[in-house]
Amino acid sequence: MSDAQTEAEELVNAVLPHAEDMLIAHGEFLPFGSAMTLDGDIAELSVAEENRDSPVEAIVEELKLSLRGGAGSNNFRATALVFPIHAQLPDSGDETEAVAIALDHQANYSVVLIIPYILSGGAVEFGEAIAQEGEHEIFHGQH
Repeated sequence: MSDAQTEAEELVNAVLPHAEDMLIAHGEFLPFGSAMTLDGDIAELSVAEENRDSPVEAIVEELKLSLRGGAGSNNFRATALVFPIHAQLPDSGDETEAVAIALDHQANYSVVLIIPYILSGGAVEFGEAIAQEGEHEIFHGQH
């Protein structure tokens, strides 16, 4: 596993519990971001309080701008953008709720994990993650 993949996995391990906590507490979650600094520390980014009622797509775009800004200033080496989606399961074709985690790394690594979930009885059960090629939106042109 490359350093980029290892660091992306660290970000997944940092952000998924937060999404799970929000799902348990509220039955949903607002998009949020997380970034690994050059020192390896992980910082969380959230949308400004006054924008929390915005559509999910607008919040995602605001977070992308923040993550791109940090990447462009050479403050981040890896980022995670976490947002809710409706996904189609590849095996059955069934529609499901899912957590999407768009991971980008300065080493030209970009992947989106789609993690289906079921919320039942105050608990979240995550399904198997589906990995897709990312769009290299955060560190575009930087490597």
